Amino acid sequence: MTDRLKRWHLALLVGSALALALAAVAAADREIVAPDRGRHLLLDMVRLPDGRFEVLHTTVVHSGLPKRRGLGRAHPWRFALIAGGRVLHEDGLQDPAVIRGEFHHPDDPGRIQAFHLRRQGPVRFSIRVPLIHREARLEFHALRPGMERVHPFTAEAYQTIGRASLTPLGED
Repeated sequence: MTDRLKRWHLALLVGSALALALAAVAAADREIVAPDRGRHLLLDMVRLPDGRFEVLHTTVVHSGLPKRRGLGRAHPWRFALIAGGRVLHEDGLQDPAVIRGEFHHPDDPGRIQAFHLRRQGPVRFSIRVPLIHREARLEFHALRPGMERVHPFTAEAYQTIGRASLTPLGED
């Protein structure tokens, strides 16, 4: 075998080995990070008065995530499920501290008068996320002040208001 052929053969072997190793790492990462399409998590959350978020209880639901409702609607909050440096799921939600009430308008029959009340103290709420089998974090974002009337919302319209950790669940 000539030296040139030996170098070419060695380069081919090294390149093939490297490609196989990269493919194995990518497949392992997909296997670990990929959400379980047949199940999801219902997370009972709390936002504490100091602004921290905590997961109080986790329930594995044996069905896929429900279809999203109100995709075109503006949400004052957004959350993202992040694992392995990637956003696996994101969705919007209303500020759980705000309660909307409606009554008959006293001066205009047939019209509804609405009000918003902000709850104080710890606020509990629930979210649904895909089931994954590795550590992940949740990031919560709220519209920046003054951005409520800007549409469509962009990433710059939101600011991070907190994070919570998710630990891997054992198999059922």
